[in-house]
Amino acid sequence: MFYTVIGRLVPALSHPESEVRVAATSTGFPASAVDLGRLQTEIERAFAGWSSKEIRSRWRSDVFPWISRFTRTWVQRRSVLHAKPIRSGIRIGLDTKDDRGYYHYVFEVLRNQRYQKATRC
Repeated sequence: MFYTVIGRLVPALSHPESEVRVAATSTGFPASAVDLGRLQTEIERAFAGWSSKEIRSRWRSDVFPWISRFTRTWVQRRSVLHAKPIRSGIRIGLDTKDDRGYYHYVFEVLRNQRYQKATRC
């Protein structure tokens, strides 16, 4: 219901030079209890089979925007997202907060995946 209401409000409130942001506070993992293992599993499932080269080449257009939307939906009160491709996969940092404090999580995904290397024929 929440996303239905917001989905209808955003077009009415948006202007070309502004952006409307919504924080999920009723669904997903609580800010103080993010299940990093579950996030890792879901992100790895989404990018299974992608090569390191493909992740890097599609980082701005597809990969980072997807991770941003995914973590905003799955983590309550996510305020900051840091994500970057690294040699062994993707490093992700999340900042969250609730009434009791601030929380910082860092984890890596796709660490055990063997990236496909280009080979010459």
